[in-house]
Amino acid sequence: MLDIYTVGSTRLAKIITGSEMRELLSPFNFSDTVIVKPNFVDRAPGTYTSPESLRLLFEALDSQIVVAEGHGLIRVLCDQDKGLCFDYNGEERDWSWIPRGGWSHFAKKDDWDWFSEGEHWGHLKELDNKYLDEKGFTDLFKEFDAEYINVTDEIWEGNVIDPDLIKKEVEEKYGPLFTEKFYGFIPVRLFEHRGSTLISFNKFKHYTTFTLKNMFGFIPDPIRCWWHGPKNSRMVNSIIDINKLYATFFNVLGVQESLGLTPRSNKEGSFGDASLSYDLVEGSKLVCAGMDLIEVDTLMAGVGSFSLVELEYLDKANGVLGRYRPELVEQVKNLSPYPSLS
Repeated sequence: MLDIYTVGSTRLAKIITGSEMRELLSPFNFSDTVIVKPNFVDRAPGTYTSPESLRLLFEALDSQIVVAEGHGLIRVLCDQDKGLCFDYNGEERDWSWIPRGGWSHFAKKDDWDWFSEGEHWGHLKELDNKYLDEKGFTDLFKEFDAEYINVTDEIWEGNVIDPDLIKKEVEEKYGPLFTEKFYGFIPVRLFEHRGSTLISFNKFKHYTTFTLKNMFGFIPDPIRCWWHGPKNSRMVNSIIDINKLYATFFNVLGVQESLGLTPRSNKEGSFGDASLSYDLVEGSKLVCAGMDLIEVDTLMAGVGSFSLVELEYLDKANGVLGRYRPELVEQVKNLSPYPSLS
């Protein structure tokens, strides 16, 4: 018998099999088609949604599955391929420079036309297909007859719903978004499943990124520096905007998992860089699921002993995208046995 804990409206359990995942998710009503937004932000060990954890979710669903994600330079860059070269202020750079030395420049300038109109985009598609193949996702999608949609490709190709129509409906529900450009970020291929369940399926990591932040990947830019803004000045509003956008048209379920190998912060760790170095530990197998993504993120931040002060968007989105109740963290910690990530 699976031990399932309920805190607020959120369910938590330690999961080993697909049938246990099904039991955890059984109270939630799933549509005939379910859109899954994984966490394919990185390629470093333990930092991205693994095919093994995605398999457990797929095994729990009887619906037709659509997997949706945007492009990301960081997940495709490696020692064998650092991307193509381009000119920056008279100097030759490659893609790997953008997340290192070029972040501050791209945080101030929202312009990817040079990338989408040339050979860069085509090379990115090739590298992304290679990533999906090498990590085992292509075979997994075929096995479960899951459709894969890259939202960056769809948006850059102009296959989007009229932004004026999107704006009208979003503002009727939530009022104006902080950034007007978001209204042009709904691909036709996803909108065809309007009203369906959308699962933000996020991998627990050694820094504060949870189910609401996972939706950031639906922003089409291959690196989302501008949406973070200088010194992260736009990040909170961007997180809130992308979630309002999709919550207008889909029933969003947040699922946070610590399955498989999981990063644990360590200043002298074997992985990551100087600011985010980590070791890999066996995950607790904890899965947290709920329709209130603010609550899911609050609980998982507490379980991971992260400071809620770092998650400013939880308070700012309170009453809009869910209820912010930090007092629930203590309820999680009082559970017996405590479903920790250790």
